[in-house]
Amino acid sequence: MIVFYAGLISLIVVIMIIILSYLLATRSRASESDDRIKSVYKVRSVYFIALITVIVTVLGFTLNSNLLPYPQELTDQPVEIVQVRGAMWKWELSKDQLSIGKLIEFQLSSKDVNHGFGIYNSKGELITQTQVMPGYTNRLRHRFDKSGKYTVLCLEYCGYAHHRMITTFEVK
Repeated sequence: MIVFYAGLISLIVVIMIIILSYLLATRSRASESDDRIKSVYKVRSVYFIALITVIVTVLGFTLNSNLLPYPQELTDQPVEIVQVRGAMWKWELSKDQLSIGKLIEFQLSSKDVNHGFGIYNSKGELITQTQVMPGYTNRLRHRFDKSGKYTVLCLEYCGYAHHRMITTFEVK
């Protein structure tokens, strides 16, 4: 729904810019009679039309929801939900065993300060991450395609024991 409103607002702003630019171009053109100035205005008009065409095309592509990353992840319902609470200096997960190939939704909140929730595979590669903030529940969806042990690290400095804010879970 946010994408719809962002697109609508962007479209309104672009239309307002087009109308304002057209009005300014037509008003300034009427007072000039020199042929050289008329040719400059003609080039400017072609440039303006090309610019508007590019803006509308880019706007259309960027606001098309099928081109957003992970379109299925946005519309599919999660199979498993994991409640996650961050607190200085620990993670509390409602489950420590998750299903392979299923859409998992992590619902994350913090008891105290901002934390960064980063999931790493057994090779130490960052798989996915999000911010965890007090007073807000953030949702992170991910589909694990490999079984194994995953490690969660805090990616946002949260105090002197930040480096100890580690937990693990298993995907089977």
